Amino acid sequence: MVGVVPIAITARRLPAPRSLKRSHLSSTSVTLTWSAPRGKRAPKRYAVLRNGHRIGETARRRFVDRHLTAGATYRYSVRGIDAHGHNGTLSAALKVTVPRKTSPVVVGPGSSTPVSTLPPVVPDPPAVSPPPAGSVMTTAMVDRLFWRAGFGPSPADRATWTGRTVQELVDWMLDTPPTAAPTATPPLTSGNLAIDPLASDDELVMEWLDRMQRVDNPLPERLAFFWHRHWAVSRDSGLPPEWLLLYRDRLRTFADLPGNPALSFRTIALDMTTKDGAMSSFLTSDQNRKGSPNENYAREFMELFCLGTAAIDGTPNYTQADVQDLARAFTGWRLNQTPGSPGYGTVSFGGSSYFDAGTKTILGQTGKFTAAQAVDIVLAHPGHAPFLIRKLWAEFISGPIPQASLDALVAAYTAGGALRLRPVLRGILTDPMLLESIDEPNLVKPPVVYAVGVLRQMNVPMKAYWIPQALSAMQQRPYRPPNVAGWEGGLAWLNSNTVQARFDLLVRAQHLKYRGGAATSYPGGVVPADIPGESAPAAYDRAYASVSAPWLSATTQAALLAYAASAPVGTAAQRRQRFYTLQALMLGGPDGQVM
Repeated sequence: MVGVVPIAITARRLPAPRSLKRSHLSSTSVTLTWSAPRGKRAPKRYAVLRNGHRIGETARRRFVDRHLTAGATYRYSVRGIDAHGHNGTLSAALKVTVPRKTSPVVVGPGSSTPVSTLPPVVPDPPAVSPPPAGSVMTTAMVDRLFWRAGFGPSPADRATWTGRTVQELVDWMLDTPPTAAPTATPPLTSGNLAIDPLASDDELVMEWLDRMQRVDNPLPERLAFFWHRHWAVSRDSGLPPEWLLLYRDRLRTFADLPGNPALSFRTIALDMTTKDGAMSSFLTSDQNRKGSPNENYAREFMELFCLGTAAIDGTPNYTQADVQDLARAFTGWRLNQTPGSPGYGTVSFGGSSYFDAGTKTILGQTGKFTAAQAVDIVLAHPGHAPFLIRKLWAEFISGPIPQASLDALVAAYTAGGALRLRPVLRGILTDPMLLESIDEPNLVKPPVVYAVGVLRQMNVPMKAYWIPQALSAMQQRPYRPPNVAGWEGGLAWLNSNTVQARFDLLVRAQHLKYRGGAATSYPGGVVPADIPGESAPAAYDRAYASVSAPWLSATTQAALLAYAASAPVGTAAQRRQRFYTLQALMLGGPDGQVM
């Protein structure tokens, strides 16, 4: 008998808001307005995105963005959110070029008028070459690369790479097979047993975090997690943990540039369409068959995975008819749902009984297309390369991609029709914009990057639910994205709940590392040394070294030194509390949230 696996029945996504436009524009702010989506279901509220990052929410169909830079160009879009918190479809994008501040021109005694109220034409910034091959990295530059392309540097990383070039480090990340350092403190269950990722959801999460924490070359693991956000599936839909491990291992093959430097996105797109059981179940493509096509996966394949709904100018990338015929091309693939069978959770072709061999028209091309042919048609769409490259760029760099950089990366990606990922990643990670604002980090750490970074900075062991639960509170728990679109990121990570949860992570880390006598802590933890008479600067330096010397602004350093000087230190308990507080503020304060 075929096993029954629960399949989530997902309500149809809210349609996109309509007629997004600006009603007012100055050199510092823009007012956006839009119309409600078509249909009977009205959004509970709207999320506003700028350059792909959520910047706010509103219950009205009007939003004012007051944080603009004169002369800059931004792309805005809006999506509805229903009463259950589900995100709707993104609106077409609106491009806004902010006018530069104008000087008044005197036209009569006591009167003036601006030179122009029209936004000027702002040319693309000139292309900037990567640092020359002979340029060397400072410690701050090494830190930037290891945070953006990994989970933060170790002292050994700084010692190895400071004084060497950006290109050397990036090539090492792209070419070196990662290995995980052995550890005397492996993750444990609440009963101090070795974890089993198939035994509980917390252990499933810890198994992946442990790999992230111990790996020497972090880029493949970081890239695998990017693909989890891109090709999102969720345990909440009833996916068995066995399938999720197969899915996670597949994501790792998509990030294995050291082992497969010629890796093509085409391979990824075809494998997720025809091989992955978790994706097949999550987006119900296992129910897609001849005579009864299921459009769910085909729609998301174009909207979320390969194209986006529209080009930057608002031109739709595909039609409903394209979705329907793409779904027909994707018919025929069957999912093994029999627990205990050798192929449990795998996908195979079911043959002519399930596959629709009829004529289809997809993106203007007509033929009796198979899944592989249909994938090639979608990836040949002119919107695919810019869509994917913008998403990869935003993973590593905070500012919008300059047109010259986009053009160069598209050319490298599409050269010979190969759709190779290595030249794109090398181009992004060696782009000078990755090192912009090096003295003041400007990209918010995603919760998983932040949490793994803390584990690495403090050498914290994991036990039971302590770290997985913290990730839930920070709203990025692996294997549980909020919806099929994954996590939005950017400033959306910081709100009144998640900021508190981020600080709470530090308290949990200290509990696991130091509270050796508590049943809920990791066994063997030893409290920090007590040093009677330790001066405030010495206490600061000791705490700073214990958290791997993170970036701190001059203002923060002064404030922490002032605290260290004013904190009560009459008893051993008070001196330890000063040490714990300094640690928590160094990693859990505002400076610790950015990279």
